[in-house]
Amino acid sequence: MGEVPYLGLNPFSENDAPFFFGRDEQTRAIARNLRVSRLTVLLGESGVGKSSILQAGVVPQLHQEAEQNRQEYDGNPLWAIVVFNAWHSDEPLMLLVNEIRNSVAAALKRDPTSLKDESTIIESLQTWSEMLSDKPEKGQIFIILDQFEEYFQYHSQKSGEKTFADEFPRWVNHPKLSVNFLIAMRQDALAKLNHFQGRIINIFDNQLILQRLDRASAREAIVKPIGQYNVQEIITRYFWKCRLTLLFTPNIEKSHILKYAIPHRLQQIAQQNLHNQGVSQKIATVIFNSWRGNPVMNLKQQVYNEIRTLFPNVEVPQDESSLAQNLQEWAESISTQEEKDKFFIILDQFEDFFEYQQPEMGETSFLAEFARAVNNSQVPVHFLIVIRNEALSLLKYFEQRIPGIFDNHLQIKQLEEDSQIADLAKPIEEPKEERSEAIAIESELVEQVLNQVQVGMISLIETDQRRNSIPSTSQENIEIETPFLELVMERLWKEEIGKKNSRCLRLETLNQFSIPDKNITGAQGIAEEHLRKQMNLLSERERDAMATVFKYLVSGGGTKIAYPVLDLQENTGLNKSELTSVLDKLDKQRILRTVKAPNHSDIKGYEIFHDILAVPILNWRTQYLQEKRLKQAEDIGKQKAEEIKQKGLLIVALSGTVVFIVSLALLWGIGKQKYILQTQVAEMEAAKDAFSSKPSESSGQIVGLIKAIKAGDELSKSLNNPLLNLLPVFRKSKNKGIASLQYILNNIQEKNHLRLPSKSQSEIVSFSISPDNKFLATGYTDGSVHLWRLTGKKLKTIKVPRVFVWSLGFSYDNQLLATGSDDGKVRLWKLKGEVKEPTKTISVSYPPASVISLSFKPDNQLLVTSSANGRVHKLIIKDGKKILLNEDKKNPVYSLSFNRNGQRLASSYQDGKVCLWDLQNPKICNSIQKQDTVWSLRFSRDGQRLATGYQDGTVRLISLQGKKLQQFPKAPPAVKVQVLSISFTPDDKVMITGNKDGMIRFWNLQNKKPQTEQDLNTLLTNGCQWLKEYLTTHPNDKNNPSFCQHK
Repeated sequence: MGEVPYLGLNPFSENDAPFFFGRDEQTRAIARNLRVSRLTVLLGESGVGKSSILQAGVVPQLHQEAEQNRQEYDGNPLWAIVVFNAWHSDEPLMLLVNEIRNSVAAALKRDPTSLKDESTIIESLQTWSEMLSDKPEKGQIFIILDQFEEYFQYHSQKSGEKTFADEFPRWVNHPKLSVNFLIAMRQDALAKLNHFQGRIINIFDNQLILQRLDRASAREAIVKPIGQYNVQEIITRYFWKCRLTLLFTPNIEKSHILKYAIPHRLQQIAQQNLHNQGVSQKIATVIFNSWRGNPVMNLKQQVYNEIRTLFPNVEVPQDESSLAQNLQEWAESISTQEEKDKFFIILDQFEDFFEYQQPEMGETSFLAEFARAVNNSQVPVHFLIVIRNEALSLLKYFEQRIPGIFDNHLQIKQLEEDSQIADLAKPIEEPKEERSEAIAIESELVEQVLNQVQVGMISLIETDQRRNSIPSTSQENIEIETPFLELVMERLWKEEIGKKNSRCLRLETLNQFSIPDKNITGAQGIAEEHLRKQMNLLSERERDAMATVFKYLVSGGGTKIAYPVLDLQENTGLNKSELTSVLDKLDKQRILRTVKAPNHSDIKGYEIFHDILAVPILNWRTQYLQEKRLKQAEDIGKQKAEEIKQKGLLIVALSGTVVFIVSLALLWGIGKQKYILQTQVAEMEAAKDAFSSKPSESSGQIVGLIKAIKAGDELSKSLNNPLLNLLPVFRKSKNKGIASLQYILNNIQEKNHLRLPSKSQSEIVSFSISPDNKFLATGYTDGSVHLWRLTGKKLKTIKVPRVFVWSLGFSYDNQLLATGSDDGKVRLWKLKGEVKEPTKTISVSYPPASVISLSFKPDNQLLVTSSANGRVHKLIIKDGKKILLNEDKKNPVYSLSFNRNGQRLASSYQDGKVCLWDLQNPKICNSIQKQDTVWSLRFSRDGQRLATGYQDGTVRLISLQGKKLQQFPKAPPAVKVQVLSISFTPDDKVMITGNKDGMIRFWNLQNKKPQTEQDLNTLLTNGCQWLKEYLTTHPNDKNNPSFCQHK
């Protein structure tokens, strides 16, 4: 492990086990299946972490258990663990057999050459497994075949004697072979195991599926590596500088950090000293825990084994010498420079010494020998005693001979499930007189990273234990993409700790990577930075191909699309081998991932690795194509200028010097104007790309129109130049620019937008627009409610005490605001004057269940609420009386809306169902739609349509029979941000939506007349007319087109 406790996009190895968190339950389940089942198949999507959990979770656990077995069964480990993934080799079978030999030898602590081959591989495996235990039938070999889909990629056609395809079924089916197997492969490649069906009994019977991390586990994966890093750094610092250090531990697992992290960090310090001071040091670290028998002899033997492994050619001391002399001689034998080399001994599980030994004071006892070694300053050895808290008092026996034994002591904290982030990040106590250099992390940063790297962001997420999440397994539905979590945290660490030399990971640093004006989060900014670096590593030919490929893998609105590699090949200009090579490069860097191609189970497909990459990919593609067009235009301009120059030389020969000068100037001017014309047309086409590729970015449609108008204005000026009429390509270029502007004006839906100022360290979870469209309210995770004018001017703040506001609603007369909270209560607030306390509080449910939606009836006499427990209530405002209308515990209502006459109530459910209720008969629900979960809905003013808002940021206008009429925007957004509120203007000509990111959008509902004008100036004027409201509300936007100021 390096100095960064996060691995970015790299898989974890066994050496990284101390920093691997969030997978405890899955690790135990996989290890349990491997121990008891002959064949287990572990499945998971590409990038979900199969290799990491095997290498850093399962393998270390089994190795640790083997070490425990060795102590309990007279040095017999009982099993050996093999991990194999070298499927690209020509002879994987022979490599696998050698790997098994090496792993068994390592478990036995023997030379691999001592394990002889039998007449068949099966006989060899049986013999080797029997060597692992004194009872032959007890020995086992566990073989993990990782990345098994690659076997079929390289060897699917190979069969016959001495091939893996021939041997592997024999191994699995052999009844007496003490070998268990685990196949780990991508879930989309499962069908390839049919290759072995019929030859391997019950090959599909025992399957495990590894899911992505949930939010709680991902929180551990963020915070606990910092804790392990701090533990490692603090222990190592004391170990390095102190002759004797005590480490007190609760009953927790610590072997990983002692076995891997501490020795590795000691080596790093030595390397740093070499680099900084020119001091070369040899480092020897011995971990000892064999307290049975004679611990002095055991320790000498352990030192012998470890040092001879590290330094095979050193001189061996006399075994009869005392422990102090033995250690001194070993230290001198490895040392080439006096006082420069370091010798470290970790005395682990020291409490076992008191269990197996009497603390005798005799001169040959361990107590006496160890004390002499510690007290003798000539013995250049550093000791670390690791002992459990409950055995601490027993060290009194050593205190008599080692007076300063307690001088340098460290304490590992006992952590609970509800431990604070500060304790998780620093689970070790130092002496109070020492200045701590531990790394900290802000809790706000943890939650924001989780929010930004989760798959398909869900608004009803809880980050506080006292809050109730929406039932219906909403917590289970939240999935975190671990590689991107690691990428973000690695980048933040390098920026904060490495570059700024800070000691705390802060939210401010994450925000430095965000671009609020473009709705790009910090995590997306980091992902975009990573994408740019990886794309720059490709050749220009490969980048050209990927600019085409990305068009098929990401829709204009940012939706992931899986494509077969054969279909992608047809449009890129690369052959299959070249295309597969570049796709695999991006697969390894977590830009793409392989999936089963739609309708092609036997063909590999690709999709973008994570939703977070959608916007960066669209941005990269737009910029890359724009730069390419501009470069092409510049090259053409230079080429034409050279042609013109050559023609000018010909004119000199024919017409004389004066004619030459005039003609050359004329032709040069035409070439220059043509270059300018092509550049302007390229900019208009780029504006069309910006419009069509990012229609729902914070201001995507409007930004595309503004870019087109600005480029079109410059183009119109160029068209006034009579020289251009001499060019044959003049009309073609002009028409391209006009077509781009026509396309935008024909397809634009967004009339205006505004963004509410962001609130630091908090996010919007509820949103409501008043019925008259004059006001809006937003509820935040910190319990505050902000009131605004629809222009974005903040009016006041309401603080709801000690609760979390899930829902908001205005009365139709704008006199009251209702808030629904996680304590199961609805509070009514008067909006006039200063607001301190609610005028009325109504308890909706007990035990408390979050009120997740509410809606006033237009007569302002009652409101309807829905709660997380699936209950829908009618509340009479005057007396607070509540009436149960409906209950469905498994399918709660997410949104409610009355029509204008109050006779109908629309509701949307978690399962995507939309219902219309007749309040005269509330038991009967008229279901009109069942698709994706609707997060918000609203009747149009005429009551003939419903607007439904979704998780992906789209809004659909449907009829009361459920027919889809329109969608806004037409393509799903690149940035998926829930629509939390919807409203209509009184004339139903404009729909207003409020999103979780604080963006308010105004959508045109009127049928537009298609733009068929061929006159550029008319199109520009029409574009300015469309932007009229936007330009009025954004007068100081520096990007506004100057052309529109005069229109």
